[in-house]
Amino acid sequence: MLDEKANPTYAAPELDALADAAARFAADLYFFVARQVIEELGEAGEQALRRGLREFGLARGAAIRAAVEAAGEEANLASFLRHYNLPTSRAWRSESTVRPERKEATITYCPFAEQWRARGGTREGQLYCEEVDPAIRAGFGPEVRFTAPRFTLRDGGPCQQSDEGQAPL
Repeated sequence: MLDEKANPTYAAPELDALADAAARFAADLYFFVARQVIEELGEAGEQALRRGLREFGLARGAAIRAAVEAAGEEANLASFLRHYNLPTSRAWRSESTVRPERKEATITYCPFAEQWRARGGTREGQLYCEEVDPAIRAGFGPEVRFTAPRFTLRDGGPCQQSDEGQAPL
């Protein structure tokens, strides 16, 4: 495992590997907790998990909004994407089209999904995807709207997602 304190000047492939490993650790943490909650509490556990995931997403969205405001920027799609708080360009792989009012992405590699599949946790992972991503946008505010017509864990193939919002003035 790479130690960023031992070598603070990593090349891009090393940073990508670190981001992927961190994402997989986070995916594992979520999976093991989610699995136990659902196994122990059944439907009530799943509903509690969904509420917790939404709360997590809302908090992340609010943190993105706070970063935008701290930078003195207007809240819009461009500032949301600029201040997004996950290293998606490092650990995730996607093909994206970005216009001032819309970002469309086809996610071809997701370390979370890969880790959940490896653990047999597609159901738990799908709950995460259904709840967290929309809640992040809701926590940011009405300036950004999220849709995901296809999820890799539910539908197979790559995820398809889009963010829409008013173009910056």
